[in-house]
Amino acid sequence: MTDLAGADAPVAATDDVRARAMAWAEGVHNTLCALFERLDGEASFREDRWEREGGGGGFARVMTNGAVFEKAGVGFSRVAGSKLPPSASEQRPELAGRGFTALGVSLVIHPVNPYVPISHMNVRL
Repeated sequence: MTDLAGADAPVAATDDVRARAMAWAEGVHNTLCALFERLDGEASFREDRWEREGGGGGFARVMTNGAVFEKAGVGFSRVAGSKLPPSASEQRPELAGRGFTALGVSLVIHPVNPYVPISHMNVRL
């Protein structure tokens, strides 16, 4: 992010910004799962949780053998660390050594109907 004057200096994320981003991403995840269950009408999601060594974790919800969806997966992740990996600061060396938090929602949808395209989406913050 840059400040309003357009400088290239990153703006520090506050705990409030992180909490709002987390709530937004979890809301997107929950809304998508509820929508796909309602559209399918038969199948429901099962959830698998995971933790990341070094900070964070997430969960994946998978629905299989439904009336509309052969398989649908919606994932949520939040990872954090005390130091960005070198690949993340390669283009911005001034960020080397800084901590990070990353959020993501992803989905892959395989409909039963072979004429309906498979869908894939990622949203990352």
